[in-house]
Order: sequence, then C-alpha cells, then structure tokens
Amino acid sequence: MGAARRRKPKSLSGTHLFVKPSTGIYWWRRTDPDTGKRVKRTTGTKNLQQALKLAQAFEDEWAKQRLGLTVLDNWKLELRPLAEEWLEAQADELCDAYLPQKRMRLFRALDLLELRRAKDLDNVAQVHDRLLALDGFTKTSKRRAFQDVLKQFSAWLAANRRYLGRDPLVNWTPIKPDPPSMRRRALLPNEMAHTLWAVDELDKRYGRASQRLLITTLLVAAPRVNALLSRDVRHLLVSESRIDLGRGVGKKRKGAACLDPTTLEELVASLDGRTEGPLFFSARGKRPTARV
Repeated sequence: MGAARRRKPKSLSGTHLFVKPSTGIYWWRRTDPDTGKRVKRTTGTKNLQQALKLAQAFEDEWAKQRLGLTVLDNWKLELRPLAEEWLEAQADELCDAYLPQKRMRLFRALDLLELRRAKDLDNVAQVHDRLLALDGFTKTSKRRAFQDVLKQFSAWLAANRRYLGRDPLVNWTPIKPDPPSMRRRALLPNEMAHTLWAVDELDKRYGRASQRLLITTLLVAAPRVNALLSRDVRHLLVSESRIDLGRGVGKKRKGAACLDPTTLEELVASLDGRTEGPLFFSARGKRPTARV
C-alpha cells in the first residue's frame, strides 16, 4: 500500500467557529438572519475543546439577545468602579500593607493595558499581546504584577454570576518566566570571593593600581556606580563613616553610602595623606569611569 493518508482536521461545521490564520486562535461568528448584522467574538484560545465551551456560552448569549431576554452579562460596565468594589470586599481579608499594593497593581494594569469596560477583558489575545509589549518589566513581573491580579479580578466578576455570566480570562495562559540563563541574581559569597581574588591577581600581573577596595566599597555601600566614581577625597566623611554621594534627583536617590569600620580604615589608609583629587583611582591611575 502507499503512504498512509493524512488525517483530516476535525470539521468545525455547525460550531460557528473559525480559526484566524495569523494567530491560530478560534473565533466565534454568527449572522442575525433578520438584520444581517454579523457578530464576531474571539475565544482567546487555540485549544478546540476550550473554544467549543466558550462558543456555547456565546450561543446562549446571542439567543437571549435575539429573543429580547435580559442578559446577565453586562459587558458595557466600567471596570474601575467594579475594581473599587472588589478591593473593598477584600479589606477584611488582606493586611493593611498588602491591600494598597494590590490596588496599585490592579489600577496600573487597567491603565497600561487600556482596559476600560468589561468587554475589553473578553479579547484575551489582545490583552495578552499588550502585556507582553510593555517595556520595563520582566516576564515574571508581568505575570505576578499584571496577569495574576487581573485573573483574580475577572474571576470575581463572574463568581456566582455577580456581573458577568462567565469568566473572560479563564483561558488566559500563564506567562512563562524568563529562562534561567536570563535571570538576574546577586553573586554568591564564594563567587564574590573568587571575583576579588581574580581582581588582585590581574592587577598584580599587569602592574596596575589595585581595584579591590573600589569593588569592596561598591559591595558594602551599594551606591550608584557613577555617583561613587565621581567622588573626591573631600566627600569621604570619616566622622560619619560614610561617603557623601550628593543629592538625589527625582526617583534616582543616591543613598547614604555607609561604611563598616574595616572598609573605612582601608579607605583612609589608601589615601596616604591625600586631601584632594579623586577618592578612587582606576587601574591606569586616573579617575575611574563606569565604562569597561
């Protein structure tokens, strides 16, 4: 016999579903036989079984609307008043410190993703794409600070058919975190020790001024790099055991740059009586910069 015949895809006949080629997502579509008006809604999923369940819900709504019956799903409701109601309902359940944070996350999500009315939640694919397109957030923070709170809010809207007859975000696939190789983390103690040892060895090999104290100060005081490298000897406040980093600008606070006794002692000794000039020197004997 010849090659086995390819299995034909399951027919969507009678389901009023079709697949959008550009995304692979199932859409539901019906045409009113009386008015000729076409109604089209996305299921927000590529899974046929989930799409069929949502299509049945769409069919029920459409049938009720054609018969003039009251539809419990009011997709024109504004979300911000409903969000306030949801947060107020949790006031006794959440601690005082967590409730403001949840409020901030929810309203930030509504604003940045342009979610004004309940119907905006129904286009799951669009909400997902807008969230992924946001700049300044990792995938992990997008899931925790945006997706999770929106899914909780959406579930509350549909719970006991409170405002919506179904949860529009129930099929929203959780955003996968960044691969482990892309995650940022601090150095482990042994890794920091190896780094300092390597710096010492390289400076000795190439006859450069030691950079160990600079790296140690960055580790201990945790200042902004450019702020520390711009400091002169006069900015070392020995009596206060800290480095004056200057005034912050807006959200860019420069911190106190406090030093422990050992680091302060080593820093004072490194000055060798100098009272002016850069607080630190680069390996070439000049004022260091953040450029490598």
